[in-house]
Amino acid sequence: MREFTVVICTYKRHEVIGKCLISILKNSILPKKIVLVDQNLNSLSTLKIKNIFNSYNYKNFTIIKNILKKGLTKSKNIALNYCDTKYIFFIDDDIYLENYYFYKCLNLIFKKKAIGVCGIISNYKKNLIKFFFYYIFNLSVFRDNRYHYINYQKLKKNNFYSKISQVPGGITCFDQKIFKKVSFDEKYLTHNYEDVEFNLRIKKNFDQVNLYIHLHAEAIDL
Repeated sequence: MREFTVVICTYKRHEVIGKCLISILKNSILPKKIVLVDQNLNSLSTLKIKNIFNSYNYKNFTIIKNILKKGLTKSKNIALNYCDTKYIFFIDDDIYLENYYFYKCLNLIFKKKAIGVCGIISNYKKNLIKFFFYYIFNLSVFRDNRYHYINYQKLKKNNFYSKISQVPGGITCFDQKIFKKVSFDEKYLTHNYEDVEFNLRIKKNFDQVNLYIHLHAEAIDL
């Protein structure tokens, strides 16, 4: 199993960042390094992060304090400077991973020679109003993975994975070669269109874009 890095960018989530980190440290395989970008003015998150790493005797981590370059995409680009493994997982600070999440995603990325693999959000909540706007606007290249999140229990009975048009930014493993051609666009300060735009630029810069979702790699949105 090849080495990988986990990147977490955190902002105003000190209540849940601990659960996120514990799920990472309880996984069946551990990252070579964990890179955290703390965008908070206070030290609540940093103190909690250090305490958890100490409790689990995990030594290979880097915490970067970023209060000058605000925004998720800027923090992700900063984190990339500290990643030296072939594979990089970007995990949102409010995500809890099942114990074999990394193993399953890496196995799939090897098997399919993919450049990006994500799992599913197993507790995605149905909302009729959100669904209405989803079906209006999520067409063609803008289609995200909501269908897989909602129907994964049915889908996974017959399939371990599915090829998809885009991967999300917060539960995904990328091949580092992507970042030799494509970085995160810093004019997008929050999520929303940022994930779509990033996937579109990947497709423009690579002849073969193999993106997959692993239907048995589960994550929970805290």
